[in-house]
This record gives sequence, C-alpha cells and structure tokens, in this order.
Amino acid sequence: MATVPAAAAPSLPEPAAPPETRKPVAVAARAPSKTAVLSPNPAAAASDAALELRGRLTLTAGRGQALVPGELVDSVVYYVPASGAPRPRAGRFNIYTLNRDFKPAAMAVPIGSTVRFVNQDEVRHNVFSVTPGSSFDLGYQAPGQSADRVLNRAGVVLVSCNVHRSMETDVLVVPSAYAAKVGADGRFVLRGLPAGAGKLYFWNPRGALGVKAITLPASGEVSVSVQAVRPRVLTEIDVGSAP
Repeated sequence: MATVPAAAAPSLPEPAAPPETRKPVAVAARAPSKTAVLSPNPAAAASDAALELRGRLTLTAGRGQALVPGELVDSVVYYVPASGAPRPRAGRFNIYTLNRDFKPAAMAVPIGSTVRFVNQDEVRHNVFSVTPGSSFDLGYQAPGQSADRVLNRAGVVLVSCNVHRSMETDVLVVPSAYAAKVGADGRFVLRGLPAGAGKLYFWNPRGALGVKAITLPASGEVSVSVQAVRPRVLTEIDVGSAP
C-alpha cells in the first residue's frame, strides 16, 4: 500500500498506567472490504454530567477514490473536554507482517495499549515510526520474531518498514473514554460529557484525523466530514472502555 503521511493530532499529556491484557486478534490475509474486529461503545465515565453529543460523520471521495458501502463503521470519534478526559482502559493488540505488508493496515487502540509486531513473513523486517512524539525503531526482526511497543501519545502513528518502503500501517491512539465507533449510517452519540468547551476528533483510515471545537451543551446534531484520499484497507478498531 502506498505511503500516505497521516496528520498528527494535537498531543495530550502522557498519563502512565499499566495496560490490561486483551486477547490478541489473529489476522489472516488482507480483506479490503471487511472490518476485522468490532467493539462496543464504551460506557460513559462515572460523573455527575449527563450531557450528550450527537452527530453524523460523512465520508467524501477524494480525487481518484471510490467509496464502498458500509465503510463508515471503520470510523472513530472521541471527545476531549478542555478540563481533560478520563482515559480508556488499555489493552494488547497484534500487528502482523505478512507477504511484505502490515495486517491490519489500520488500527485504533486506547492510549497506553501495547502493540506487538509479529513477523510472519519469510524475510526480515525493520518496523519503525518517525511520527513526532511517537518515534521508535524495533530493529531487524527475523521470521517468527516479535517486538512490543507501548503507545502513550494521542493521535495517528504512521508505522513503516525500513526494508520494504511500500509497507505502511496507521495506528490511531485514542486518549479519551468519551469515544465511540460510528454507525453504518454515519451517526454517533457520546454520553456523560461535562459542560463547557472541548474538541471533537474524528477519523476514518482513508483520511486524516480531523478536529472540531465544541461547546456543551450543544444544540442539534454536529456534522463532521472526512475526505477519503486512499483506498480502503483491512482494519481493527477498538476504542477501549471506561476505566
């Protein structure tokens, strides 16, 4: 898959908390039109707030791109109040290198999660990222080897292979328990939010991470849009759960 730089979201403080073990998800061959893993919306964080934020995300086709029915379910929204958000429960996830490609080619995980990169290929790989604030280099991995990386900075992390420059996977690190997947119709609802100013972030693997300033309570439905600038890919989407 051709490398397309991903826009980095504004960084948030890096709270440290040990990840909770989550059953690894085995990913087989690429299936461009299918989502690998679905997860339920997280429960609202315990608080006295009872505000809701309802909205709809639309996906528009960029130049040379075609939209596929049902791909809105790969989208993620999360809200970060100006006063700060409770962090979601972290987990453990796998990304595989197979047939000189990353599988899945896009992923969303809660902040603090551990991602294990497993080489299932018959050749060596060198997984790395130069994303500001999230850079790392796991060194060369021989067939069968694996290496872990804890992702503690919010936003999209672009991961590549130093051996095979065409390889790319994007990992969205979700820093807030006020998060949800988007429905098949593009609609979403976030509950239990505090009043006041904040920012709504929205993302689909085919485009960049977007952000919109919000003041709660909001009147009516919020509309946001992502432009598809790359083909659809196999994804794994998990926004975590309330702590």
